[in-house]
Amino acid sequence: MNLSLPFIKRPVMTTLLMVLLVVFGLICYAKLPVSSIPSISYPTIEVNVSYPGASSDTMAKLISSPLERQFLLMEGIKMVSSSNTYESTSIILTFHLDVDINVGAQETEEAIQKALAQLPNDLPQNPTYTKVNPSDTPIYYLVLHSPNLPSWSLYEYGFNFLGQQIGTIEGVANIEVFGYPYAVRVQIDPEACAAKEVSLEEVAYAISNQNPMRPTGKFYGPNKSISTIVDGQIRSAKEYNSLIIKYQDKQPVRLSDIGHAFDSPQNDKQVFSWLTKQYPEGENSAVIAIYRSRGYNTVDVCKDITSLVDVLKTQLPQGISMSVPFTLQTWILEAVEDVKLTLLVAFFLVVFVVYLYLGKIKDSIIPLITIPITIIGTFIFMYAFGYSLDILSLSAITLGIGFLVDDAIVVLENCVRFIQKKGLTPYEGAIEGSFQIIITVVSISLCLAAVFIPMLFIQGAIGQMFHEFAAVILISVLLSAVISLSLTPMLCSRFIPAREEGRKGKVEKFSYLLNQKMVDFYLPLLKWALKRKIWIFGFGSLCVVLSMMFLLIIPREFLPPEDLGIIQGFAQAPEGTSPAKMSQYMKEISDTCIESPYIDSFAKLQSTPTDNQSVFFINLVERNKRPDIWSCIKQIQESVNENVIGANFAMKAYPLINLQIGDGQSGKANYQYTLQSFNDQSLYHAASEFIDKLQQIPEITNVNSNFQPNSPTLHVKLLRDQAKAYNNISALDIENTFAYAYGETYISKINASENTYYVILESLPDFDQNPSNLKNLYTKTTAIESIIDSQIITKPETVNHINALPSVTVVFDNAPGVPLSVAVNKVENLAKEVLPDDVMGSIAGNTQEFKKSTETFIVLVFASIFVIYIILGILYEDFIHPLSPLSAIPVAILGGLFSLLLCGKTLSIYGLIGIIMLLGIVMKNGILLVDFALEEMQKGLGVDEAIYNACETRFRPIMMTTLATMMGSIPVALGIGGTIAEGRAPLGIVVVGGLIFSQAVTLFVIPCMFCYMCKFREKILKK
Repeated sequence: MNLSLPFIKRPVMTTLLMVLLVVFGLICYAKLPVSSIPSISYPTIEVNVSYPGASSDTMAKLISSPLERQFLLMEGIKMVSSSNTYESTSIILTFHLDVDINVGAQETEEAIQKALAQLPNDLPQNPTYTKVNPSDTPIYYLVLHSPNLPSWSLYEYGFNFLGQQIGTIEGVANIEVFGYPYAVRVQIDPEACAAKEVSLEEVAYAISNQNPMRPTGKFYGPNKSISTIVDGQIRSAKEYNSLIIKYQDKQPVRLSDIGHAFDSPQNDKQVFSWLTKQYPEGENSAVIAIYRSRGYNTVDVCKDITSLVDVLKTQLPQGISMSVPFTLQTWILEAVEDVKLTLLVAFFLVVFVVYLYLGKIKDSIIPLITIPITIIGTFIFMYAFGYSLDILSLSAITLGIGFLVDDAIVVLENCVRFIQKKGLTPYEGAIEGSFQIIITVVSISLCLAAVFIPMLFIQGAIGQMFHEFAAVILISVLLSAVISLSLTPMLCSRFIPAREEGRKGKVEKFSYLLNQKMVDFYLPLLKWALKRKIWIFGFGSLCVVLSMMFLLIIPREFLPPEDLGIIQGFAQAPEGTSPAKMSQYMKEISDTCIESPYIDSFAKLQSTPTDNQSVFFINLVERNKRPDIWSCIKQIQESVNENVIGANFAMKAYPLINLQIGDGQSGKANYQYTLQSFNDQSLYHAASEFIDKLQQIPEITNVNSNFQPNSPTLHVKLLRDQAKAYNNISALDIENTFAYAYGETYISKINASENTYYVILESLPDFDQNPSNLKNLYTKTTAIESIIDSQIITKPETVNHINALPSVTVVFDNAPGVPLSVAVNKVENLAKEVLPDDVMGSIAGNTQEFKKSTETFIVLVFASIFVIYIILGILYEDFIHPLSPLSAIPVAILGGLFSLLLCGKTLSIYGLIGIIMLLGIVMKNGILLVDFALEEMQKGLGVDEAIYNACETRFRPIMMTTLATMMGSIPVALGIGGTIAEGRAPLGIVVVGGLIFSQAVTLFVIPCMFCYMCKFREKILKK
């Protein structure tokens, strides 16, 4: 059956179908979402609990453990990781990928309710949870800043007004405001309290009782009812100062007599600052981070936000200004334009090769028209499947350009051969030529598509990223085959005239002579090879062994980082460093950084997540005004190391996607290794040794962890007998006194219309700087120092759990020039050497995804080969003949891996994809040869003669399609298209190098393999 015949006979129908495909494709193209990468969905929920004044150990025992026990019982839970620091617990719940996040949220709410009975009764508020996607990063940042207004005013305006306005935009999933709300801070002088015989408990009780807000009922008269509102709240700090705490000798003791109240942010230790060239000392500021809903066009959402921001800027209160330091829209548009440039260069290179081989513009247009129609038609399926225009989908189209034209070239070349050599009319030649080549084209397309089918079954984050890539190539390949068997033969029947040799043009003559010279060079070598098949077979076997060895030993890498123009930084001082000292360190860092010509602005959040740690973000100037982000990081780090002494620093490029877990997301490094044990003491001892030795390995850098075991802690032992004897003081009285003096305790609420604020009680700053000041602290007029015994000990600054077990997360980077696979092996080998039996070590986050992905892709190579064998076996109805085209695969893989080594590249995920693509591409050479050889054998020719004729006849289309595919991949291999393209270069290098090597070798290996397979088949049949 000739599938092309209806299209040849009905050219108007064929033309209109192509027009329909193009029109609907352009419509779908306009509607496709534009994003950076395909959406990655991690069903993740973050639970946060605050308990003012509680140590990390207290948070772990009283807060984290009861919640974790309930969370681990939830259905579909994959991992529960928690980080407990001073006053705060953060628990990350990661569900399996098939779990609906809304169902997970409902189960989380139920688990929290079950755990409430086991949580402290005096929590300021119940645990809160939010649905998050750790792989998502904000698409838009807004900064509110003012030289005069306090930071809490900016936070309130951003949270209550701007956040609500922006949240109404379709496609906005979540808004996060960095900063802290307003609070009334009450600072008490312990010595004044003792003089007035006022305890801190009495202060807290008085303030709480004088600031109520309760429902007060209604009057019900015979004719009307009247509601009551008792205004018992005190809403300004100034009013608290006149508050009467108690009467002493019939005289009122007011708050102003023993301390003072003032306006303050809720957290005055974790200070956020925004610095620019204009304001190098920084302004009071608040940052709004905006996240996109899954499935929405990032560029369109950013445009809508920008339009609203332009309106909101005109409504800003006096003294507040707004700036936009970063929007993902700019980066995406630049990245997409870069990929489009690569696509355009690839297209023109393919056009050049096709024209050079065919020699006539009209003949060249016939196969080349397949490319735009196929690409535009692919947009229809992308829209139907919910895909987006992103770096990976456009890269798939770019890489597909070379082999999208292959089928059309094969059909065209065969039709022209029938017209020129057999003397048929163009109409007859198109019918006969297309009929002969149908099985070949179907075989080539199915095999090329088949190699990407296993990629659709990859699980995890990498699978979600590359499903779209594989599907786009698969769709375009199949669509190209349909167009090549419909439009191409129809055009051949109308536009390819019978030509005489003397009528050839200059380019056509050049092409003919070039091809003839190569054929004349090739055929004698082929005869020589066919007489020495055992040598060729041995060489092919050697390629199999070498390609297997290369796959195992070649250095491997994960996804390359992208240059978003944002640097994520982390600073850590010795344990016990105060927020005040940390503020000095951060000022030294910011002063150094802001002087760099490559830095536009600098944001810092000091003393977070612990007092001795800080995070900061550096926003770089535009890409055309600076080197790449990694060069900037190197220069900035060198400057910081020279000017700042006493703290450690780490910087990395802000990730486009984040696959880390727990507090490894803080920016210390890119890769994680977790240690766990039932015995926390054994864990801490092993972790200390492990980290020390890891820092000595030259292949590894930026070693850090959440393990801080030596945080100074005042351990207080109660002298219960003395306490009872003095004023009947209980243990609760003592703990309350400590909590009110040093715990920044939330003692009351201020319920405003727009939000709820807290009244915070603490001692004056002079009294909380050193434990020696305990001599000034009293409870019930009794000096605390006389009823306690205290000493300084060391305790962990943070207490971390993974699945309820104590854990330590170590983060690291591979040193410059060192492949990630080498670094990971060093870490794992060290773990085997130093970790005791009761401490378990495992890779996590990006490292885990890297290891899983490399193992998965190697399995996919063999799965793809198996699928190709099945398809060819079905098409040939033979178990043996499929092995002949498959013999080209080891040679191609060896060529691709050797090219990576030659270019100094590692085998990243992109390189592995290149290998999988290579499997399908090199198969076409074997299929073209084997199909024709089988036809020749059916005419009565011998095996050697049949394969020789096949090589001679198919040499031209094989060379043409291989060069076209190679030219389509060269721009990717050269990294044309900016910084984004550099990361994808290994993909192009593997394809180009594999094609060059396989083309030079497989034209000898496949014929010899075919002869062996035919003889082997004959022996089997005789038996």
